[in-house]
Amino acid sequence: KLLEKKLMQMRKLESLGSLARVLAGEFTNILTTIMGFSSLLKISAQCDPVINEYIDSIQTSARIASRLVSQLMAFSRSLTILREPVDFRFIVSEIIEQIRHMHPRVHIMTDLPSFIPPIIGDRSQLKLVIKNLCDNAIEAMDRAGELRIKLNRVTINSNSSYIGDGKEIVKGDFLKCTISDNGRGMDSMVLERIFEPFFTTKHGVKGAGLGLSIVYGITKEHGGFLDISSTPGKGTEVELYLPIMERESSDLQRKSEKRLDVDHEK
Repeated sequence: KLLEKKLMQMRKLESLGSLARVLAGEFTNILTTIMGFSSLLKISAQCDPVINEYIDSIQTSARIASRLVSQLMAFSRSLTILREPVDFRFIVSEIIEQIRHMHPRVHIMTDLPSFIPPIIGDRSQLKLVIKNLCDNAIEAMDRAGELRIKLNRVTINSNSSYIGDGKEIVKGDFLKCTISDNGRGMDSMVLERIFEPFFTTKHGVKGAGLGLSIVYGITKEHGGFLDISSTPGKGTEVELYLPIMERESSDLQRKSEKRLDVDHEK
């Protein structure tokens, strides 16, 4: 029953992703036209400061819309990603330092091993995943609370309840990043819709509702998956799984050990 529920949710998100992909393409064409003609208009009206100001407003709005389209493309998995070995521990450490600087009332507890096997992916997009997950947790705690971040390697066997892209049961070795908070938490109805684009429980300017949709799209594009559990009034735990590349991890482990031996000899 749990597998059927997850499969239905995945099909729903894939349908939304297909729709987002089409819309993103159409809006890209429209925005390209707006930016192109507004630039031409600015050249012809360069002597009129009032008209130039209007054109600047048009172009600013177009750039904001373009960023929104990029976010939709991330959810729909339409972005081109760079494939290279990534030290995920370093990414997490960078985000932690940023949080400590920007949110002094958030107490961060970490469990990061000295070595974690690398994954293959796009460093900037993976960094965005961790940033969005941490931002969401901090927001749920009203910028004051306990944020826990843990990295470890896990092996998922054939008895897993996780479903991959091909609708098969996920198996193999994964890097697991667990991010948990003691914030307001979510009920089951919110949890079921949490990855849908534009769905949000926030209000006002910050309630765009694309942060976790982007997380979902980038994670799937990297061959990973997510599992979220939450209890209203107690907090939320997000488990991010990304496949480990065995050959790259073995090479990196040997290089790391070799450097340690050289340093020891010195």
